[in-house]
Amino acid sequence: MESSKQGLAFKLAMTGAFGALIVILGITRLGFITLSPVISFTIMHIPVILVTLIAGLFPGLGTAFIFGLFSLIQAALNPTGILDPFFVNPFISIVPRLFIPIVVWGLQELLDSIRLPKILSGGIAAFMGSCANSFFVAVALFFITAKQFQVSFPGWGFGLLLGTFFIPGGFIEAGVAALISIAVLSGAVIGSANRKSRLNTEVEEAEAVEELAGEENDAQ
Repeated sequence: MESSKQGLAFKLAMTGAFGALIVILGITRLGFITLSPVISFTIMHIPVILVTLIAGLFPGLGTAFIFGLFSLIQAALNPTGILDPFFVNPFISIVPRLFIPIVVWGLQELLDSIRLPKILSGGIAAFMGSCANSFFVAVALFFITAKQFQVSFPGWGFGLLLGTFFIPGGFIEAGVAALISIAVLSGAVIGSANRKSRLNTEVEEAEAVEELAGEENDAQ
C-alpha cells in the first residue's frame, strides 16, 4: 500500500513538474519557434515525451492535455501563424496531442519487450511520438474543419497540407525530441549506475566492518 502511494505521488509530481515546464515554455515563447508564416515548429511536446518515458502513460496524458490546452489558449489570445485560428477548436489543439504519449508509451513497451537497449528504444519512441503529433494535428485540421479549411485554402489537399506545413517542421521536431530524450535517458542510466555502485561499495564496507568486528570478538 505504501509503495503504491509513493508511486502515485511520483506520477503526480512528475505530471505537475513537466506540466509547469510546458506552461513556462509557452508563456516565454521559447516553446514556439517560427521560421516563417508557413514553416514553424515547437518543442512544447518534448516534456510530454520525456514524462511518458520516465513516469508512464497517465502522466504523459496529463501533460499532453496541458500542452493542448495551452495551444488552444495561445491560438485564441495571441495567434502568430496562419493556421492558428483553427486551433481554437479543442479537437484540433487538444485531442491530437493525446496521441503523443500513447504512441511513445506503446512503442517503448514494444521495444523493451524485445530487449532493445532502453536508451535506443526511448529515442525511437520519442521520434515517432513527435511525428505522431504532427500527423494527427494535420489529420484533425484537414478533416474536422474541412469546409472552413477549403474556404481559407481553396484547392489544398491533405498531402499538400502535410508537405507544406507539417513535414518541414515535423522532422526537425522529431529529431530534436529524439536527441533530447536520448540525452536525458543516458543521464538517468549513468546516474542509476553510479548510485548502485555507491550502494555496493557501502554494503561491502559494512560487511568488512562486521567481519572485522567478528574476528575481534573471536580473538577475545
